[in-house]
Amino acid sequence: MLVWLLWRPVVWHLTPDVQAMVTTAIAAGRGGALLDRNGTVLRFFPNAQGDYQLWVPLASCSAELVQAMLAAEDRNFRHHPGFDLQAIVRAAWQNLTERRIVSGASTISQQVIRIIRPRPRTLGTKLSELLLAAKLEMQTGKDDILEAYLNLAPMYGNLRGVGMGARVLFRKGVGDLALAEAATLAAFPQAPARLHPDIPRRRKALLARRDWILRQMESLGMIASEACRAAIAGPMAMHGRRLPFRAPHFVDWVVSRLGTPTAELTTSLDMTVQDRLTAELTAHRDRLFRSGARQAAGLVLDTATLEVLAMAGSFEYGPVADGFNNGCLALRSGGSTLKPFLYALALEEGFHPAAIIPDTKRTFRTPQGDYLPFNATRRAYGPVSIRSALGNSLNISAVRMLNEIGLRPFHRFLADFGLVPDSDRLWEFYGLGLAIGNPEVRLTDVAAAYGAFAHGGRRIDLRITPGPASMGRQLMAETTAWSVLDMLSDPSARLLTFGNPRFFAFESPVALKTGTSTNYRDCWLFAVTPAFVIGLWAGNFDGAPTFQLGGATAGGPILQGLLRELAAPGGGWFPRPPGLESTRVCSTSGLAPTPFCPMVSREWIDRRRLPLEGCTFHERQGEFHDLPAEYADWIQARAHTVRVDPFRLEGRLAVANPLAALPADPWAEPGVRLRPLPAPATTMPSLAGPAAAPPASIGSPASDPAPASTPLLPAPLPPLPVVGPATNPTGMNSASCARTTTPGVSSAAASGDPSAVPPGAAAPTSGPPPGTAARSLVMTLDSQAGEPGWGRLRIVSPHDGDRFVLVPEGDNLVRLRAVPENALPEIVWLVDGAEIARTPPPYEAYWQLQRGRHAITALSLGEEAAQITILVE
Repeated sequence: MLVWLLWRPVVWHLTPDVQAMVTTAIAAGRGGALLDRNGTVLRFFPNAQGDYQLWVPLASCSAELVQAMLAAEDRNFRHHPGFDLQAIVRAAWQNLTERRIVSGASTISQQVIRIIRPRPRTLGTKLSELLLAAKLEMQTGKDDILEAYLNLAPMYGNLRGVGMGARVLFRKGVGDLALAEAATLAAFPQAPARLHPDIPRRRKALLARRDWILRQMESLGMIASEACRAAIAGPMAMHGRRLPFRAPHFVDWVVSRLGTPTAELTTSLDMTVQDRLTAELTAHRDRLFRSGARQAAGLVLDTATLEVLAMAGSFEYGPVADGFNNGCLALRSGGSTLKPFLYALALEEGFHPAAIIPDTKRTFRTPQGDYLPFNATRRAYGPVSIRSALGNSLNISAVRMLNEIGLRPFHRFLADFGLVPDSDRLWEFYGLGLAIGNPEVRLTDVAAAYGAFAHGGRRIDLRITPGPASMGRQLMAETTAWSVLDMLSDPSARLLTFGNPRFFAFESPVALKTGTSTNYRDCWLFAVTPAFVIGLWAGNFDGAPTFQLGGATAGGPILQGLLRELAAPGGGWFPRPPGLESTRVCSTSGLAPTPFCPMVSREWIDRRRLPLEGCTFHERQGEFHDLPAEYADWIQARAHTVRVDPFRLEGRLAVANPLAALPADPWAEPGVRLRPLPAPATTMPSLAGPAAAPPASIGSPASDPAPASTPLLPAPLPPLPVVGPATNPTGMNSASCARTTTPGVSSAAASGDPSAVPPGAAAPTSGPPPGTAARSLVMTLDSQAGEPGWGRLRIVSPHDGDRFVLVPEGDNLVRLRAVPENALPEIVWLVDGAEIARTPPPYEAYWQLQRGRHAITALSLGEEAAQITILVE
């Protein structure tokens, strides 16, 4: 009796601090895992000993799992002081009578000591484990000991703990285990080396041990007999030892930022979005590879929070084409992707979307020598609005704007967004090339900066864990941010150079910007919607140029497929800030219209910029546009292709018939005719309710009434209005909510620049003669004349809208033929977005007809594209 009373003080004073030993061992042995936002494991991380362990709290374990472990290892755990005398006596008698070890008497407390303090299994070791277990029970509670055991108990292989066992073997958390699964995990600690789910004989032993545990639970009254029989007889899927390895580029990035996890860490990634991004990139791998781009990368963000939902750093994480590199984090030349920020700064400095920039060739003197920028088309477009300059990604206009607002302020602006290093001297290094992609940028940084447009001009940092947006500084006005998104989402604003390819036709508004670096090395595309911010890149990690692959051609089909697969919640476009006012402007000069302005449109303009200066292009009666002297070279260059130019320098006013101003078109075909149509009504019902974008009039004379309170058709901006076959199934740019775009029509105002008209088109009038009814000129192309293509590429066979009937036992082939304005090395043919052929001159291919309506697309390796639709019955 005296010994029983004194053993506790003796053990307490003669043994070390066992609780500290357990705490140290647990901290050193912890592994971790990264999970997606829905609980799917992305990757497990081993501890310093190379074991995989995933710490889980006792409270998260199911009751069946706890009961199964107690039934298997220590049924009297809740009642003994760390050792079980009854079990020791029973085990000694069984081992003595059987003359072999058939039963053990170690408690869960003793097993915890054995795990953290491994020793040879001798009598002395057993005695020390007993004393240390008793000390542990004195220092801590039963639940803490049980939690430690559940996380330290060996499973199989180098897996430790029930958390890791549940994730690997059953792809579940410990709180979601079924009864049979819980008993299976409880079976491992007794003999982890002899039990294994992948080896048939050991699997059989594992199931036998599981069934024994279930019967023990039944005999102890932990479960009912029916539940026991159902668990033994029912199916149970086990996934073996293969560890998950998902979203590797994203996981590597998270580890580089947060360190190796030592517990379960939930990230912002959504594996559903990740799988769709990866699948879409893979679907276009062969197409891009044949165009000289061996790699591609993509990023999808949640617009509301800028959480990273998906990241693919390359086609495949591996050695092929340097696939271990992460294209989302690589520094690459940005091309035209920074132009939205240039024009955002311009709006902040007092410009407005309709303001005119001279897109005329000019040499700029710089410390490095003379600099002469060119547009990608090698053409100049004369007076263009900011909307048109941004939408068509014109280089000359961008450089002129940068020269106007200054290199230092623009560099400072980009640095505030984290796009360039914060330095007082780097702006001199970049020079005017800052406007067209000299700086090297990261896809992640640019995508986050584009997210600022969706957040009213406030900088938002990317999130890699779930949570609300981390709001930063207000870098631009809300009116500026909305105006930039409005311009980027306007299909009519990019018709001049991009045309209207099917891959830029979306079911809902999308603000997008492409970019292509020098020698076609880097192909970019960024898109912003109320649901997602998406960034895409294609190119080569070694810097090799592609085969004249542009950002639109590379990323457009990928973006369209991705947006089609992603389920975006409804909610319309971004709400228009109250500081914008629908304002009448001259469509040619972007200034307040005079009575002599032939074309008037409407634009949303910040009230701080009002009132506008009066138009200087139309100060007297006439049908010519009077331009200042800086357009002299541009007008002179046009004389070689335009017989009667509606543009002329100031002081040479005259009246001429603008229908005679037809460009010399070597590609013109018979069947093109002009027919007058009544001008569209000046008023129409609002298409989008109170949140609609600016109404405006198309081609209405300045004298027409246009009350500001009445919804009007949207403002046209350069280039010339041309109507072709329907290529936009929506017929509406709901990015501006009420801006309606007739399929294939540029809603830009008639600039009078015939060089901007696609081949075969004619220049429109600059306005009706006084006293005559307003009329619009619409170009109609007969099917016999071949089909037009936007830009410099046309499909001439088959024709848009053709119908075919399949012939039984016939070849059912259709000839595809395209005609480019300039010779191209090859043309890529796509049917419904899937590539079917690549053809050198004469650019012909054959396709086996299939029933249904099909979109046939011809793409050059640059930015040119043409598309038609046919029906096969």
